[in-house]
Amino acid sequence: MTRTFNCFDPECGRPFQANAFSDRLLPGGDFANIICPHCGATYEGDHSAIFLTHALAPEQEAALRQQS
Repeated sequence: MTRTFNCFDPECGRPFQANAFSDRLLPGGDFANIICPHCGATYEGDHSAIFLTHALAPEQEAALRQQS
C-alpha cells in the first residue's frame, strides 16, 4: 500500500510517500516507524507493516501544494 503523508513536524511539513509492506515473514525488530525523508522526524505506524519512505519529485510536491 502506498500513501502520501505530510510531515507532522511544523518546521518541515513537506509531503513524502510511504510504502507499507507486511512484516509477518520477518522476525522481530521495530519496523513500524514512518520516517520523514526530509527532516528525519519519526512517527509510529501500523505495527503489522514495514514502511519505506522517500521524497517526492519536485514537480509532484508542487502539484500537491497547488491542490491544498
